[in-house]
Amino acid sequence: MRRKFAFVLWLVSALIIGSFFVGEAVSARLPIEYTAKIMGIPIVENSDFLREKQKGILKERPEIYFDDILLPYSESNHTLYVSQSVEQEKWLGKLSVKENNTFICAPWDDYWQQKEAAIREGHSFTMWLVTEEEYYELSLVVSGMPIISIDTEFSQEQNYDDADSDTEYFGPEVLSYGKLRLFNPGVGTVAYEAIECNVEYHEKGSSTSNFDKLPYAIDLKDAKWENLNLPLLGMRQDDSWKLNAMVMDESRIREKTAAQIWENFDRASAVKEAGAKMEYVELILDNDYQGLYCLVEPVDAKKLDLDYNDVLYKIVTWAIPEDSYMQAAMDDGSHFMQSIRLRYPKPAEDYYQAWYPMRDYLNLFYREEGGRTDAVSRLNWENALDILFFNMVVSGSDNYFKNMYLVADVDAQGNYQMLHIPWDLDLTFGIVYADDGVNNVKFDKDYTYNYAMEWFPVLLEHHRDSITETMPDKWRQYREDFLKTEAIQQIFRENYTYLMSTGAVERENARWEYYQVNTNLEELLDFQAKRMEWLDNYFTEKYEEKWTLETIPNTAMR
Repeated sequence: MRRKFAFVLWLVSALIIGSFFVGEAVSARLPIEYTAKIMGIPIVENSDFLREKQKGILKERPEIYFDDILLPYSESNHTLYVSQSVEQEKWLGKLSVKENNTFICAPWDDYWQQKEAAIREGHSFTMWLVTEEEYYELSLVVSGMPIISIDTEFSQEQNYDDADSDTEYFGPEVLSYGKLRLFNPGVGTVAYEAIECNVEYHEKGSSTSNFDKLPYAIDLKDAKWENLNLPLLGMRQDDSWKLNAMVMDESRIREKTAAQIWENFDRASAVKEAGAKMEYVELILDNDYQGLYCLVEPVDAKKLDLDYNDVLYKIVTWAIPEDSYMQAAMDDGSHFMQSIRLRYPKPAEDYYQAWYPMRDYLNLFYREEGGRTDAVSRLNWENALDILFFNMVVSGSDNYFKNMYLVADVDAQGNYQMLHIPWDLDLTFGIVYADDGVNNVKFDKDYTYNYAMEWFPVLLEHHRDSITETMPDKWRQYREDFLKTEAIQQIFRENYTYLMSTGAVERENARWEYYQVNTNLEELLDFQAKRMEWLDNYFTEKYEEKWTLETIPNTAMR
């Protein structure tokens, strides 16, 4: 009784100061007595009114709205999901129903006055949907991160008989269409962001598409099914987005941390080398909770400010195309050749011109053909050092050729410099492919692997003076700034703390038995500290005094 009396006092005080509740004063419209409202939900202390009604069983999705947008719902456990800020004490937004003679309410619960704990612990609130004759018991889970829900309206199988090579190989087998709803309590924005729009989506990925937890590509559409550009979660304004499932990263923080480190390289560089930004979300698809994802910006010509002379390539496998294949791509006007996709321009006016920089690059650095003494001029040197440092810092076991965007910065005379932009960063910070590992990967604690690009030995052989003059000093400069060990570890800690504080990890583990989150942060921090110490030796003392070509083989695949 004391707890209830204290709770009543707390509710009254909150109403007086107007700082905790959203919603109006007690309304006479509702046929119940309640103390106050939280997110528009009447909080009742007496459930006697339910005795007069039949307890029903939900057979379809309840139409309960958050600021007039239909709430995400999981059919398997009759759970509604709402997104709230962990950092704000105030409950944001308003839940409501639109059907006449129907209302929602919730019983008193200690966690209503412990918002942060309710989110962190994944507490499930009880909520009642009440009609004239029946009531339905629901659960309400409050997430501390943005939520995306997608409801499919129809799907279509795709036929690519007359498509170009790129679409034929990488086009989705099925396109689905429906409604997307995004609930963002303030990630990258000043105010709460609630969005509803049409969406076209499909499964994406190659190796990751073999898992039960699937990644998706989504395209936002307006009411007329035209492309709709929106700045989701404070990221760039666009219609095209990715949802990464992060299945192969047991920590769920490696990929985002690596992406944030590359953002720091981009900020420090005079060269435009922007990569894929990403933010965490939870996904509900067709009334089925799917778990923890990253919403990702695409890397494309718009992001990189490419002009009509420039070319963008995407490396999707480890295979180095034979030169005859490159010639065939030129002759056939193809957008895809064995491991490389021509992403811009599309279509190309001149496929010989579009494929030439890639063909020349491969001849110089991978086939030992062409004028290798001039190889340094074919790379943007500032970007070359950045991508070399980056891949070694993040231990990019799947990124030193594959999973790279290559940008040919072409001048008016047709001369090019190649830039490297990383993507698909889940196999980083010690995660490597392993046949005997869980989900075909494992955490290899050997921090001495060499993930240098294949062009590095070529430069060392033909341009050693250029390297010795710039690389060690550049490494020391970055190490005193954003590559401090403590700075990198802080990014890990912030991402880890965010995941744990939002309650998402517990829900992810409950949903996916075989994709459990490894929450041992200390082993990851220890690995990175040792890695950075080893890299100091690699890029300074070892390089300047001891290196020969024999001492720097790429051992990443051992």
